[in-house]
Amino acid sequence: LSTLIDSCNNPEADVNLQTRIKQAVSYFYTEIDAVLIMFKNIPAFTESKEAADELNSELQQLFENLFSKNALIYSCNQGFVLNHFLNAKLKIVYPNIKINVYENARNSTTLSGLDHPALYKQLLFLRDEICNEEQKPIYMVANAKALKELAEFLPTTPDQLLKISGFGEARVKDFGNQFLAIIKDYISENNITSNMDALPTKKAKKAKIETSFTTEADKKPASKEQTFELFKQGLSLQEIAMVRKFAISTLEGHLAPYVASGEIPIDKLVSQEKQTKILAALQNFKKESGLNPIKSSLPSDISFADIRFVLAHKNKE
Repeated sequence: LSTLIDSCNNPEADVNLQTRIKQAVSYFYTEIDAVLIMFKNIPAFTESKEAADELNSELQQLFENLFSKNALIYSCNQGFVLNHFLNAKLKIVYPNIKINVYENARNSTTLSGLDHPALYKQLLFLRDEICNEEQKPIYMVANAKALKELAEFLPTTPDQLLKISGFGEARVKDFGNQFLAIIKDYISENNITSNMDALPTKKAKKAKIETSFTTEADKKPASKEQTFELFKQGLSLQEIAMVRKFAISTLEGHLAPYVASGEIPIDKLVSQEKQTKILAALQNFKKESGLNPIKSSLPSDISFADIRFVLAHKNKE
């Protein structure tokens, strides 16, 4: 086609060129359209939010470029006419398709082949909710393998939960009861029993989970409680970070539950001016979207921690 175009003075009047263009349209329009259809159900997902953000941007641009090309190709289905081509370019309207390869409850492909897909879906939504509220990536809460094991083997106690892939002592303490509550409700509603006997034997995890049978002597203040005590003593987050050797972002996560419970007044952590701006932005907050859209709509001096504190206070109210 390039050779034919280079060798003719008037493309619109060149019969040989126009014939080849129409043949090309017949072939390429169909081929590209098949690729565009695939974009509606991309067969690839990642549990990394950072990787998904980068891939989504690249794939979205690729989709829109292909869509634009195909619209222009179709404008030549009766041959090339410059005015028709330019009008087609001006009238391109992109479909409302947002590419998202982030593995979450809304686009999960792991449901097939499961004995309890409804339970798996509930666990997915809980996992996504925890990730959004805690601003944690999926792998730090429960990946697809862990959720699949939960839905298959149905643990009902912290000790049983420790045998599930990815659930160590810290994770069971932080999120275990939330997952177990959903599983126990599902078992009760469907009149079934735990399937932990079917779980392949693994090397026992040397961890002690605090249960209702733990003695007071065995109990040790949780990490967030230690941070809270230092904060009550008047230490700043920077000073607590020096004492506890933790990142400030970790300490902010420790204090958020105490804001939600009302034990820490929000004014001690976020200025009134910032609170007003954050509350206005939070009117558009959706759990499934996380805090990134809220953060991007606010001034740069307002941190994720500020937003989480205000959100915790707002939920308390």
